[in-house]
Amino acid sequence: MKYLLILFCLLSFTCFAKTNEKYSNKAFPYHNLSFKDRPASEFNNTTIQGTCFYQEWTEGDKDVEKDIFPDGMTGVTFINCNLDNIYIPHGNTVNGGSNRKLKVQNDWDDWLLDAELKPTEPTNKETRLRKNISISPVDIPIDKMTKEEHDDFENTFNISL
Repeated sequence: MKYLLILFCLLSFTCFAKTNEKYSNKAFPYHNLSFKDRPASEFNNTTIQGTCFYQEWTEGDKDVEKDIFPDGMTGVTFINCNLDNIYIPHGNTVNGGSNRKLKVQNDWDDWLLDAELKPTEPTNKETRLRKNISISPVDIPIDKMTKEEHDDFENTFNISL
């Protein structure tokens, strides 16, 4: 009964939270995306739904997770948003959608990362399995593939349908 009451309260808060029209149902497909220059009040205590905030890790980036939201942002509920590689400050909630950590590895593919930022599996796992290509992190090359090695790999990858 206690859990049912808690669930009801959480769902009620989500239902009654103001939908943030400015940031809902949008895509922000830009490298180095940042809302740090915006007031936290544009976000606080609102619901943002169906928005893509994904940030790709690129070589030379210090962190995989990007801290893009204004300092002091609180009470935001993200529903069915793509928040991959995005740091979500404490006091905010993610319901559905995606909030994974991804990083390009030495095989030039994006891999899901664990809490210690170690690769666990490629994002194209099903395709690799169909083509009998390893999905084990131990098979990621120690050194980054050269363009030629990558092109050869891709040709093999594409031929072996």
